[in-house]
Amino acid sequence: MLLLQGLDVAGTQAASEALFHPEVIATVLDKALRPDGILRPFEILLRAESIASNAAGVQVISYRIHD
Repeated sequence: MLLLQGLDVAGTQAASEALFHPEVIATVLDKALRPDGILRPFEILLRAESIASNAAGVQVISYRIHD
């Protein structure tokens, strides 16, 4: 299951766009990938810049990988 949520429309847009920009979430996905190839559950906290209610930039603030 994949759940994306922002505090507003721009935040949700930024979260969904981060999925298509490997430079944003590649590190988290690499650490969440188990040696057998299964992706462990994880959470990512993103910071998004908003210009005129549109997402302008995204960066990873924190993440948590569940065992």
